[in-house]
Amino acid sequence: MVARAYILAIEAAEGLSAMLERVSGLRQWGVRAKRRIGVLVRRLGPTDREAGPLEALFGQAAGQGLAGIAVTGSGSALAPYEDAARLADRLGLFLVVCETR
Repeated sequence: MVARAYILAIEAAEGLSAMLERVSGLRQWGVRAKRRIGVLVRRLGPTDREAGPLEALFGQAAGQGLAGIAVTGSGSALAPYEDAARLADRLGLFLVVCETR
C-alpha cells in the first residue's frame, strides 16, 4: 500500500484483507477524510489466484479511501481483472493492469 511517497504497508503472512484493515490505522498526518489517497499495488505470479471475488477486494479498497489499484503479472494471473474496469469505476477507484513476462 503506497500513499504519497511512502510505503504504508506490505502484505506478509496476514493476507491481503488483513493488510487492508491494518492500513486504516496507518493514515498519514494531514490527510482529509473526503479525499481519496493511496494505491494498492499487487504483483501476481503465474500460480497466484484471488482468494475471493474481486468485488470484495475492490469494495474493501474503496472502503479504506484508496484512490486506486495497480496490478501486474502474467496474462493468466491477470485474467480476473480483464472485466474489472466497470467495477472500479462504480466504486470510484482507478485500475491499472500491466502484463509482465
